[in-house]
Amino acid sequence: TLDPQMFNATLPLELSAHALSGDLSGVQHVMARMEPLTRRSYAWRAYAELAHAQFQQLRGDLEAARASFERCIGMAAPDPGGQQRPLFVWLAAAGGYVETLVALGRHDEARAYGERTLAASRALGIGLASHDLCRALALAEAKLGAFAPAIARLEALIEQQQAYATQGLSLGASYEARARIAIWQGDDEALERYGNLTAREYRHGRGSALGARWERLMAEARRGMNRELPNLTDFDTTRTGTRDATTTDRIVRTLQGASSAAERAERALRILCEDRSAKTGYLYLAGDAGLTLSALRGSDGPPEGLSKYAREYFEQTAAGNGDSTQALTATQMASAWTAQAFFRDTAGVEHHAVLMTFLDEREARYVGVAVLAGDAASRDPQGGAALVAALSAQLDPVRRPVLSPSAARPA
Repeated sequence: TLDPQMFNATLPLELSAHALSGDLSGVQHVMARMEPLTRRSYAWRAYAELAHAQFQQLRGDLEAARASFERCIGMAAPDPGGQQRPLFVWLAAAGGYVETLVALGRHDEARAYGERTLAASRALGIGLASHDLCRALALAEAKLGAFAPAIARLEALIEQQQAYATQGLSLGASYEARARIAIWQGDDEALERYGNLTAREYRHGRGSALGARWERLMAEARRGMNRELPNLTDFDTTRTGTRDATTTDRIVRTLQGASSAAERAERALRILCEDRSAKTGYLYLAGDAGLTLSALRGSDGPPEGLSKYAREYFEQTAAGNGDSTQALTATQMASAWTAQAFFRDTAGVEHHAVLMTFLDEREARYVGVAVLAGDAASRDPQGGAALVAALSAQLDPVRRPVLSPSAARPA
């Protein structure tokens, strides 16, 4: 059965995007949508407290933000008694708490708490969710003059994000933190490099709260080093990075030889299954007749109830995400729905859903849903979200037929 709360799973993603981009009204909007959910579960109450803390942080009431982050941490941190806690909320709140302490000038306290919490998260095997905390800790270290460990921490984080094909706000925030440290250190070469990388990731935020965040970095560069960073318009292009361009070209080459829509769907499913080491998979694509099974692999047919699950999952997740912020990237849109829930058949085999979506002119497009069987389907894939987004763009009926890699529009 499907948990109705599962379809509100975009709210944490949206909250993170609005908070990272500095969008105060966006955080308020998410807070209002979370409020009814707080009556249903403890986890949503913790998320609501996180949203309140981030709201106070963005509006500049740092003492109120500090107190709210502390309450959120108390609600979400690991429980010594073994009670289940929303650990992702804990780490998000920890990152915001360290940032707030840094803004308050309490740098020693920020570093001590950040180091302690990061060590605790790693002992629990939580890596990807600690990125915000890593960035904040690096800034605290740099404020104390510990530039070498701060730089090493950030560059290791950036390398990890690049390995996972991360793009947009999250990667941009890491680049921005590295650029700020370059300003504080007086490193002109590093500022030029990471300033340009930040602008590339933030380029779609021109004229928004994210653009205002970039303007603040530019102002700091002028004050601290008398340097002018590029305008976001200098990076306003539909080109993607080398990694995504390579992914898209490879997919185009694979799909362009397909003689029919059915063969194209089969090839797409094969790529997705191979990327996630899944032997069995099903690809449902949206069309005039609704969501229909377009390809299957390693099976004679879907188990009973799977097609209904796929249709409900697609309809409710796509509909529920219709007002997502334009600051979300194709990578974030795709990764948001990877392994968010699963279907278990009568034999006890888990089937994990992957929403086939991409960003087209900053508007989310939903192509269908793939359902992959087995535990491997929920693990971190090699191609990851970038591959999902590129596949989705090539399966979109608006973009067919595909003629050549150079003719395909990037995802």
